[in-house]
Amino acid sequence: MIHVSEIAAIVLLESLQASGVEPNKGLRLKKQDRRLTLKVDTANDNDRVIWHNKCAVLIVDQDTEEEIGDAMVDVDEKPEEARLVLRRHIQE
Repeated sequence: MIHVSEIAAIVLLESLQASGVEPNKGLRLKKQDRRLTLKVDTANDNDRVIWHNKCAVLIVDQDTEEEIGDAMVDVDEKPEEARLVLRRHIQE
């Protein structure tokens, strides 16, 4: 299952709000070619939506979530820039 850290949820929400995106729309996490992408979208019945402050921040379809597995969307803060990262949980 994919989770979103508190700081990543805040960053995603602020980005969506700054872009004027409606609260019921969020960023869809999708695998395209060999990369993960984020695109503004509306959730479907088969999607899982992660909410923050009553706003959709991340939308993931079942196939993408199964392929990624257990992971956390987080913020990697480096001195030169902060960026979103996906940290996979490794099962031992």
